[in-house]
Amino acid sequence: MIRRRTFIWLLLIGAALSLLYLNQTSDVATTGYDIADLENQQQLLTMQNEQLRLQIAQLESLDRVDREATARLHMGPPRRVLYTTGPVVAVPTPTPSAVSGTPIAGSPLTWAWRWITARIASLVNAAPTGPVFPAASNVGG
Repeated sequence: MIRRRTFIWLLLIGAALSLLYLNQTSDVATTGYDIADLENQQQLLTMQNEQLRLQIAQLESLDRVDREATARLHMGPPRRVLYTTGPVVAVPTPTPSAVSGTPIAGSPLTWAWRWITARIASLVNAAPTGPVFPAASNVGG
């Protein structure tokens, strides 16, 4: 009876180990197929990437840009070239204002800031409601 029971246990353990081995072998085979599929996909994407790089190079070529400019956009060489000369003017560098919240003296916000403050002052003092613009000498500096 003990031999029979031992034989059954050994048979069950052997069957379990066989099933475990078959399962592991199946997983290894499946992983191998997955790797092969991913390598094929990588090759396909590499080819597509190279084709797209070639297409970018063709679209960026100067000959193509010239053809598109003349055919589709109706552009061409200039009819005449005009050169001008003028005095060299130094452009002042704006500095931050000492008062917090006020725009920098030479910035594009200066005009808006002056216009808003003048508008508010005109409403408070009941002055005429027309637009108030800064003097031309104050613009840009």
